[in-house]
Amino acid sequence: MSTADTPPLRRVTLSVDADDYERFDRIAKRTGVSASWLVRKAMREFLERHADDGSFEVRFDVKKDIGE
Repeated sequence: MSTADTPPLRRVTLSVDADDYERFDRIAKRTGVSASWLVRKAMREFLERHADDGSFEVRFDVKKDIGE
């Protein structure tokens, strides 16, 4: 796919656990891609796995997962 065929990207900002990011960054460096590319790939795979079928339920501990 050429650059002209690539859909526009939307910039997002997120906060992640420092240890998780370090692990993620090591994978990116080891595989020769950017951390941003890995995030896009992981997001796409997540969306494909949960393709609007309603099978995903969000459960989290607010204090732990969003840092409150």
